[in-house]
Amino acid sequence: MSTRIRHVAMVSWRDPQHPRAGGAERYTALALRALVEDGMRVTWLVPAVRGLPATACIDGVTIIRRGRGVAHVPAAAAYLARHRRTIDLVIDQANGYPMFTMAAYRGPRLLMIHQLARDVWFHHLPWPLARIAYALEPWSLLPYRRGAAVTVSRSTAQDLEAWGFGDVRVVPIAVAAPEPVAARTPPSPPRFVALGRLVASKRLDHVLDAFELVRASIPEARLHVIGSGHGRVADALEARAERVPGASLERDVSEARKWDLLRRATALVATSVREGWGLVATEAHAVGTPTVAYDVHGLRDSTTHGVNGLMCEPTPRAAAEAMLHLAQDSERWHTLHVGAMHTAAAHTVERLSASMVALVRELIDG
Repeated sequence: MSTRIRHVAMVSWRDPQHPRAGGAERYTALALRALVEDGMRVTWLVPAVRGLPATACIDGVTIIRRGRGVAHVPAAAAYLARHRRTIDLVIDQANGYPMFTMAAYRGPRLLMIHQLARDVWFHHLPWPLARIAYALEPWSLLPYRRGAAVTVSRSTAQDLEAWGFGDVRVVPIAVAAPEPVAARTPPSPPRFVALGRLVASKRLDHVLDAFELVRASIPEARLHVIGSGHGRVADALEARAERVPGASLERDVSEARKWDLLRRATALVATSVREGWGLVATEAHAVGTPTVAYDVHGLRDSTTHGVNGLMCEPTPRAAAEAMLHLAQDSERWHTLHVGAMHTAAAHTVERLSASMVALVRELIDG
């Protein structure tokens, strides 16, 4: 029996150090770290980014940055072609569009897809381009339908199955609070948190609209919007937050600051167009904070209405009603607080690691 170390090559658009990295990159980093801990050699191919080194090592994963923007696709293909005899599996990540690695590597392959973009395109591109991207997205995934795919939620799995995928595995996200969480009482006055990248598809302007409605009933309520990102949308959100009494926006906060705000909140408010899962919701649950979440793909996977939060129609008024409910009904809040901690406890790093290692081993050995 061969004792050669298995080599897994990951190809994607971002790594955890990318300026626009988010939940998908954090999930991917945990999955790849699990493969390293299982004794595999892991190479992560991503685009070159100004200010970041051409190579790096994170938790034993070798990161290689080649080609800026779309030039990364042929650069990654060239690497795969050169090393095809030593590679045992390629993980092709679709974040908007896949990496089309089959052009350079014909061996075992796994499509990793955190979420479909779909209507997100219309919040990030001008209308004509968004319409084209929306129409092309399902066609771009056609070459992958006969192979294995892994995603984080049942919502995305159902989307893929509707497009003809026959082998879709669900490996949910993992989260761990930085310290043990004890039962607590709802904060007074009420404090709400919104967390995410400062981009249009997160609809953080909806959170501000909802909070203004809440303030009409509870003038002492507070809102903290925290996120990463710079540009027109981020600047507009910051300016808007400055005009809303009781609201504040903080960019690029530390992990310690993030967890502190989540731990002291009445609820996390999540208003995205769609998510792969909604990591921010499970982070809030991990510290016993319920969520108010729009009933959209991903968020309906991470939040269960009446168990760890409240789902609502995707409108600021509906979000405000749910926020007021949690702020004014301490018994209901406590039920959701306990449920949040209970459901988050199932999303361990050990569970994610074991599931991902088992899947990769199956694909390589099979």
